[in-house]
Amino acid sequence: MVPSSVEVTVAEGLPTFDDGGYLPPGIHPATWSMVAERFGRTAVRRRLLTGLRDGARLLAVAGCRRIWLAGSFVTDIEGREARPPRDIDVGWEIADVDLAALARLDPALDPLHPDLAAQRRRYGAEFFAIAEPASIGQLDFFQHDRGGRRKGIVVVELGDERGGPA
Repeated sequence: MVPSSVEVTVAEGLPTFDDGGYLPPGIHPATWSMVAERFGRTAVRRRLLTGLRDGARLLAVAGCRRIWLAGSFVTDIEGREARPPRDIDVGWEIADVDLAALARLDPALDPLHPDLAAQRRRYGAEFFAIAEPASIGQLDFFQHDRGGRRKGIVVVELGDERGGPA
């Protein structure tokens, strides 16, 4: 539920950015089409979305049900720093994931031996396993910028909309 003090854009379904170019603090649910519409405005962002979709599909095949999107990708980095996002920070729910199957699909995604450089090359994203509630600190980490300011992140249920990542 979005607090009444936060303006929500009807077309996008996600809260508008604040004056600092961030989503309001919290975890904001979105469908894949909402993510694509809101954050796929430029060629660079569309390329990152393609990589994210490819990585999310592999995670879904291995049993992942949810991902969290963070970092400059879910901000107005263009307005804040006049540059495009460099990658996407992705948390993924490890519960019910067949880790052996995931490692066979792409060894770079193996949470025991992740290869972040390979992930960035292949997907334009870095994928971090989240084990709730033990990883609550990681979700909290994703919700702060480098200066410690609170900001929002986006959660996507994999399997929403058959044309999405699942």
